[in-house]
Amino acid sequence: MIDVLNNFEFDAESGRIVGYTPADIFAIRKSITEQRLVVLKNVFAKEELLNIRSAVFDHFNSIPPSNPTIESGAKNYWRRDDNPPQSAVKRGKTR
Repeated sequence: MIDVLNNFEFDAESGRIVGYTPADIFAIRKSITEQRLVVLKNVFAKEELLNIRSAVFDHFNSIPPSNPTIESGAKNYWRRDDNPPQSAVKRGKTR
């Protein structure tokens, strides 16, 4: 289910990922087509990733939470599948 590739590097000067072959790209495309998870290990330095994670966490902590009212008939844009029937709550009728 998970394919891990280790031979990639980030070249800060060019801003590109380097160190891969055409065979690597073919393998990644095949994995994605087969709906597998692809992990590119060691592309970024651990310290850099920790800084990014911290910045994202701090950003979302600085925004006040909101829970907007959903109007009748409005699409639920937080759901990728737009609320399919299988996820509907089944409630018993009470009278």
